[in-house]
Amino acid sequence: MPARPSAALVRIVVGTRSIVALFAHEQPPVRAGEWDAQGYAAQRAAAWREALQAALAARGTRLEVAVDAGLPASLDGIAEAGTEANPGTDAAPATTLLIGSDRIAVMAPAADAHELVRIVEGAARPLAADSGGWRRFLQPAWFERHRAWRREVGSPIKH
Repeated sequence: MPARPSAALVRIVVGTRSIVALFAHEQPPVRAGEWDAQGYAAQRAAAWREALQAALAARGTRLEVAVDAGLPASLDGIAEAGTEANPGTDAAPATTLLIGSDRIAVMAPAADAHELVRIVEGAARPLAADSGGWRRFLQPAWFERHRAWRREVGSPIKH
């Protein structure tokens, strides 16, 4: 049964911009086109849905998963995050969490907000532990450049 539009809301924004900011610190730096941002965002959004959907649905809470402005809005139904309020609820200002590069906003009446934050924090543990998961989405071209760089600076990595 879908949650009613006035129900409490947990909105998750999968962060890609902060990850792109890390690219200059990689050795060698990641260039444009050497990372599958859409693949990462789709996998991360699916992981959030899997971790939270059942628990939130049982409480009648809506779940929205979006991607920050670092990607096109048309990502298999994942819309770019908006900043509009949660109309129709008597929600206090959103409680926000930052887990890895993802931002979570819990918009609920004060009586429910604490429990929803607890549910989100529990579900987020495995997602937070995957802090370097974005590296799985580096393209082969970056690895070729990385191996060449390691040969040049010494101590090549054995694969």
